[in-house]
This record gives sequence, structure tokens and C-alpha cells, in this order.
Amino acid sequence: MFVNDMHLSIRNSTLDACAVDTTISKCSSWENVPHLTQALNQDLKRLDEWSARNKMFIDSQKMKSMLVTGKRLGGLVASTSLDVSLNGSNIEHVTDFKLLGITLDQNLSFHRQIEELCKKLAKRIGLLRHISPYLKRNQCDI
Repeated sequence: MFVNDMHLSIRNSTLDACAVDTTISKCSSWENVPHLTQALNQDLKRLDEWSARNKMFIDSQKMKSMLVTGKRLGGLVASTSLDVSLNGSNIEHVTDFKLLGITLDQNLSFHRQIEELCKKLAKRIGLLRHISPYLKRNQCDI
């Protein structure tokens, strides 16, 4: 399936496509969040029209929106969220999201990513500690 012309339908935002994940992003100052929302909604409508022309289906239930503010502006726009929708259904607003294996949060702090990585490493270390008595001595030296 070729989607090389998908980016041509997007005018206000940046489209990043990698395998099965497609991300639409737009930068703006924090005073212009309503304009940002409007631009994203226009591009989502164009993307929906593109998918209809190409006989593709976009599952709006799998779509998420996140307003990334960084640490400095976190308090200023904490109550602000993006009100974006596709085909009349609102897209869920989240504070963190896993994208291509990395958990991003709206403050770009990476605390959640570090927590998940530590849990994964602890499980693997526990497994190695559990099986180490059953390994031969030369297998433990690797």
C-alpha cells in the first residue's frame, strides 16, 4: 500500500509516518491554542477526505491528542486541552503517550519513560538471578 501522497493533503501541520504510526504535529505559542486547535481540525478533516478517496479507514478510537507544553509552561496551560475531533467524534486528550517505544508526557520530563525502563530492567535482572544457579560456570562469565 502506498501512502506517499498523504502529506500533500496536510497544509497546516507536520505529518510524520513510520510503519503503522502516523503523527500530526503543529507548533504554536501558548496564547494561540484555539488557532492551533482549529488548524489541527482542518488537517484532520483533509486527512479524512484523503483516506476516503483512497478507500482507507481511520479509527478515531485509536487516535489521541496531547498538548506538549514543556516544564516551564506546564502550570500556565494546565487547564488547556486540545478539542480536536474526527467525523464528529472527539479525540481523547491524554497527558502521556507511548510513541515508537518511547513514552512522552506533556511536560517532556521523561519520568514515565524512566519508570517503565526501570521496571523492565528489574524483571530481567530478577529472571537472570533466578536462573543463574542452573547455569554452567562458563555461561555465567559472558
